[in-house]
Amino acid sequence: MEKYGDIRLVVFDFDGTIVRLKVDWESLKKELGLYFKRVHNFESDFSSLYQEIDRINVLFGRKARGEALAIIEKYELAGMESLEFIPQAISLIESLKDKGIKLAIFSSNTRKVVETILRIIDKLDSFESIVTIEDISKNKPDPEGLHKTLWACKVSRDRALFIGDGQRDLEAGKRAGIKTICVQELTEI
Repeated sequence: MEKYGDIRLVVFDFDGTIVRLKVDWESLKKELGLYFKRVHNFESDFSSLYQEIDRINVLFGRKARGEALAIIEKYELAGMESLEFIPQAISLIESLKDKGIKLAIFSSNTRKVVETILRIIDKLDSFESIVTIEDISKNKPDPEGLHKTLWACKVSRDRALFIGDGQRDLEAGKRAGIKTICVQELTEI
């Protein structure tokens, strides 16, 4: 970790970074489209899933957003049946914890899925803060979840590192002013 400076907190994305969920995204988006057309007369193919969740929040409020998250959670839970763990991430979590570095998660996944999987791998207690899609009003690449994580862990952004697996993670980290790396770089740490 020396090459990243005086890091006191490492924030992990979840799906694609610590584990790989096998979510049927196409069926999930189709169900969301049908549901929101029927219940809210809102038409969308949900191709930009998280942007549409943000839009639903603006147009219809938190209750409607919660309805969307319940559908997402159902598919994420089903995706746990084919769950894969990323061994480098698990090793990194253990190594960082042993070094006394605070750990947190900022994920677009639902809390139930994140906490259930962390219990399975006996890592739930390793994380000082877990911010999930239920805890934010705007999804990645908005940095809201990273700001909440920094505040909860009482660590300044210059002492934090965010590890993700996609462009939305990289952009969220950049917007939050946090050093950010992609999961492919885990082997370099």
